[in-house]
Amino acid sequence: MKYDVELVRTARKAAGDKTEIMIDIGKRYRLKQAMYMAKALEDLNVYWLEEPLPAEDLEGYRRLAEHSPVQIATGEEESGHLAFARLINETHVDIIQPDISRCGGLTEAKKIASLAADANILCVPHAFKTGILVAASIHLIASIPHAPFSNFQ
Repeated sequence: MKYDVELVRTARKAAGDKTEIMIDIGKRYRLKQAMYMAKALEDLNVYWLEEPLPAEDLEGYRRLAEHSPVQIATGEEESGHLAFARLINETHVDIIQPDISRCGGLTEAKKIASLAADANILCVPHAFKTGILVAASIHLIASIPHAPFSNFQ
């Protein structure tokens, strides 16, 4: 984790203070590690810590979101608006990331985005696989008021 912090410190130095930096952990940490990392990244002005815990660790996400000075983003592996409702209501994460190819398509993603809006949290679509998915995600972003950008990889 110390190496991860140094990588982020180097990225912040290279990018400057005006650039948003988002860190994707890829579900590699346990709760105490994620809490340590969130605190360590606070002074580096990191926009979010993405997927720090396994997707099924809702209790861990709840505890992390309660104590993290950095926004917590998750949800790229969830399917359906009911699963996202549970994620939003039980974890209180800051940002949800529906992936249109996994969550049930554009109509379901729109429902999920409405759930996020009702909970006053950001919805930042995740798009990983194809140009078609990126195009669909851009259409979703254009149709909702609370998506500042997308998470294209």
